[in-house]
Amino acid sequence: MSTKSHIIEPMPVTRVIPPENVSYPTSRGVWSHYDANHGIPDGVTALMLDRNGFLWVGAGSGLYKYDGSEFVLIYQNPNVMEVSFRSVIQDRSGQIWLALGGVTSSIFSGVVRFDPEISQPEFTHITTDDGLAGNAVSTIQEAPNGDIWIGTGRGVTVFEGQRCSSFEPCEAMIGAAASSICHDQAGRVWVAVAKEGVMMFSAEEQSTDWVEIAH
Repeated sequence: MSTKSHIIEPMPVTRVIPPENVSYPTSRGVWSHYDANHGIPDGVTALMLDRNGFLWVGAGSGLYKYDGSEFVLIYQNPNVMEVSFRSVIQDRSGQIWLALGGVTSSIFSGVVRFDPEISQPEFTHITTDDGLAGNAVSTIQEAPNGDIWIGTGRGVTVFEGQRCSSFEPCEAMIGAAASSICHDQAGRVWVAVAKEGVMMFSAEEQSTDWVEIAH
């Protein structure tokens, strides 16, 4: 079963955005640059705008929340040199899911889930010990029915409520990362498989086989 993280604690460190933001005017608008001087370190790999309008930034040193005036470090990763946030999403219940990738150790990779509405959230750490297909996670997507699909370096995992199940990888997916996942209106699941093309899964066909449609 999933574990509650006691290694990684929320860190309420804030940086106020100084007035001298670096801006780059163009003919189509203005780019504003936010970096370590504003509380955001190098190595940003994921962005997500939640349903309350807050921006979440995944970087090498942790997950930050931006409220329009300051960045707050919410979740810190102690293994900053190896792990990066590959994906950050908020599901329909309001829970935030973090995809961690980059190392094989289950301590510093896998999936982290928490409730952002709690002032000091409890982080649930999910790894292969809990049924995850692989600990190096590339992407997380929510299906139209609310299921959470997770792409890893060793296949695909689906969370149906509290039930977790992983697809047995077909030949094209063995040793290849499921780097991106999307769902169409017909209920089919499309998965980008590194160096192996695109795979499509249809539950309507009552088959657990993956069909390779491009290479």
